[in-house]
Amino acid sequence: MRYDRNLMAGGAVAALSAAMLTMVWLTMLLALPALPTDAPLSDEMLFIAEHGVAYAALYIGIFVLTLVQVPLFVALTVLCYRRHGSLALVWGGLAMLYEVFSLLAYWTQLTIARGLADLFVNSETTSLQSSALASYLTWGYTGRLASAPYALDLLGTLMYSMAILGFGLMLIRERGVDLVSGGLLILSAAAGIIGVAGYLARSPLLENGVVLSGAFIMPAFFTLAYRFQREARRHSS
Repeated sequence: MRYDRNLMAGGAVAALSAAMLTMVWLTMLLALPALPTDAPLSDEMLFIAEHGVAYAALYIGIFVLTLVQVPLFVALTVLCYRRHGSLALVWGGLAMLYEVFSLLAYWTQLTIARGLADLFVNSETTSLQSSALASYLTWGYTGRLASAPYALDLLGTLMYSMAILGFGLMLIRERGVDLVSGGLLILSAAAGIIGVAGYLARSPLLENGVVLSGAFIMPAFFTLAYRFQREARRHSS
């Protein structure tokens, strides 16, 4: 009973933290200098070197936001498993795959991409600069399909969308706050899948689905936090 209470209480804290961190990260995204779009790779690397603190802050923010959702997904998996059976473990597994892929993508920007930018700026030979530039094509989060972190993050987003779609379809069978949470998760998942398809098809219109997915998941964090807290109180009584 105590384990169940702590698990659900942890999920509630994680859900509220995810909501708060999302708002903080979006504020940072609007306030901090942005990586130039449709610019040569050399300009992107110069930007990273010149705005290293801002670049690191953005990726630290999204890294922490992603990491804090681990206990949220654990609590959601347990909650859905008890009510709807072992299929919840599949959705929980997909959510953990999202964590692995996306955390790895963001970590490469805090380490490899910044290191390559420093090498490009500070190297004394053109051969080192060319090597750094070629490596950055693979390891920079450039929005190009040749970018490994970009591909990992897209795959993570797809796993995330499939996981919350599965959880949403389970929760929508219930009443009250579970019904609301389920509907929001389904809407977020559908928008996320459309967004991933848009990035793969290079369609700016469909790419907006990722932004719309975030708009739906935000209120779901609050409704899930309420649900987890209510479950924690039930196990403490």
